[in-house]
Amino acid sequence: MSKHGLTKERIITVSEDFFSKYGYYGTSMSAISKATGVQKSSLYSHFDSKEQLFLKVYQGVLDSAATQLSNIFFDNRLSDEEKLHQMFLLFCLSETADILRIGLHPNPECQEQTTEILLKFEENFKTLLIGLFKRLCVTKADDDCCEVFFFLLNGVMIKKDNYEKGQYPQKVELAWNTFCQWTNIK
Repeated sequence: MSKHGLTKERIITVSEDFFSKYGYYGTSMSAISKATGVQKSSLYSHFDSKEQLFLKVYQGVLDSAATQLSNIFFDNRLSDEEKLHQMFLLFCLSETADILRIGLHPNPECQEQTTEILLKFEENFKTLLIGLFKRLCVTKADDDCCEVFFFLLNGVMIKKDNYEKGQYPQKVELAWNTFCQWTNIK
């Protein structure tokens, strides 16, 4: 990989960490510049704007999540129930969960693009979900069941900051158990 490519990857990696920790508005190009050791003017030679950088990071996080979801889906060591549970936990408890949450409340500057990326991702993920639901004999194995799955995920992720330390994993399991009861998954 060229020096230009390595620098761009370093910028993306550092930016993902910053966006995850500080959110979109709490992350500045100056802070990214300082953390990467790349002059601010050079950042703009790689990315035209903070919005473009965020979209690149967000797309990368969703691409990584898609790969992880696919790996879970095709892992023959897991039962279908375990696969679905692991997929649910991936969104709520993974290292990138915070940046996924940002996509639920995108900044106005790139809301349209962020929403488009998220909806495309969800549409692809629905294929895996419906397949699992059908194999689990969920009678509601359709788009509505997927929507409930996403609503629960979104709700838990949005409310994360409202819970005291240590409560969040309990709330995630409560949401999971509620979904299992609703779908009759054991």
